[in-house]
Amino acid sequence: MTQEKNFIAKEGYIFLLITGIVAVVLFVWHVFAGVVGAVCFLFCVYFFRNPPRLKPYALDQLTAPADGRVIFIGRVIENHFFNKPMQKISIFMSPFNVHVNRAPMTGEVMGKRYCRGVFLAAFDERAGDQNERSAVLLKTDDGDDIVFVQIAGWFARRIVSYPERGDRLLQGQIFGLIRFGSRMDIYFPDTFEPAVVLKQKVSAGRTVIAAKGKQVS
Repeated sequence: MTQEKNFIAKEGYIFLLITGIVAVVLFVWHVFAGVVGAVCFLFCVYFFRNPPRLKPYALDQLTAPADGRVIFIGRVIENHFFNKPMQKISIFMSPFNVHVNRAPMTGEVMGKRYCRGVFLAAFDERAGDQNERSAVLLKTDDGDDIVFVQIAGWFARRIVSYPERGDRLLQGQIFGLIRFGSRMDIYFPDTFEPAVVLKQKVSAGRTVIAAKGKQVS
């Protein structure tokens, strides 16, 4: 589904092309304008960066699906697939975080739902129910149901989600991206215990955010 050798997410190629051409044109017109254009180009390079990450494999651990900061930990109603209480961890991605998203566990994609919505600030708790979002249901190799939801923020207007029903995802594998500031919600069973705290910074494919039946130090 993705090329780990790409150091820039493929969704960023068009932005790099456009800002690169604009920067060159602006430099021809005026040096200062060209510098502004170059800054925009470098920001796009920075935003769409895709640093290599190790791919762990653990039946009993959930890894972060996104880079960012933990803004919610608790038990809520999961309303995309089950409409029942599940544990949830929310991760806020600022425009300065890596926005490539990675599968939190290994398993088979059992469902996918896209919901149109508004564009509240991603850190607003209402965003999980009201903003544009894409939810994926994963059945892990251990039989657990995990739901992860990409949520667009007020500045993000494009959600990219590759998986389709029947696909197999590996823990740490790239499955999508959200542009320019956003949020990720992860729902998981009560057999898992959160291994992070509020305001903690996490890294996709690296940080263990929950573990089955035990805390992770």
